[in-house]
Amino acid sequence: MFKNRLDAGYQLAEKLIYHKDKKDVLVLGLARGGVVVAKAIANKLKLFLSVICVKKLGAPGNPELAIGAVSEEKTVVWNKQLIKTLRVDEDYKEKVLSIKYQEVSKQQEKFRQGKELKLKNKTVILVDDGIATGLTMAAAIKFCRQTAAKIILAAAVCAKDSFLELRPLVDEFICLEVKENFYAVGEFYEEFGQVSDEEVVKLLKN
Repeated sequence: MFKNRLDAGYQLAEKLIYHKDKKDVLVLGLARGGVVVAKAIANKLKLFLSVICVKKLGAPGNPELAIGAVSEEKTVVWNKQLIKTLRVDEDYKEKVLSIKYQEVSKQQEKFRQGKELKLKNKTVILVDDGIATGLTMAAAIKFCRQTAAKIILAAAVCAKDSFLELRPLVDEFICLEVKENFYAVGEFYEEFGQVSDEEVVKLLKN
């Protein structure tokens, strides 16, 4: 159990201490909750902090059930098995992808204000407060893999199935808690309030 996202970030920073002060290492928090955790890591290790925007793609009639996720530059991953089970057609996929990518683009502009995310030859520490299905993180990894030299995944807690699926996609996976029984990320935190866009902007400015 973590007190809050900052507590999780400081605990993760202890596991990443060998990256302290390295100029070629960038901490990237998944918007929005991951940015709070990433901020603690960046502060502790004296590393540059930025944000990566990702949105889950919800199932027809059940937007909370993710059938995929989209990140920047329209980098998308789909849960093909779930799509087949639910018989989701191509028209729906294109529609939900278009809507969510617009949201990604708006967040990207709001949080980074036109600044380009330069990952070439960088070691990227991808950070989130927790990983349930792993789809949003998979989309973030896919985006970073295009140019980053190395990817380190850092999460406070992760569902065991997702841990096993994501581990081969990155160079290193630092996770404080891998759980067999996993309902929601919030159950592992004493305080787990919603993080606003304004809070993310403030964290990135500071």
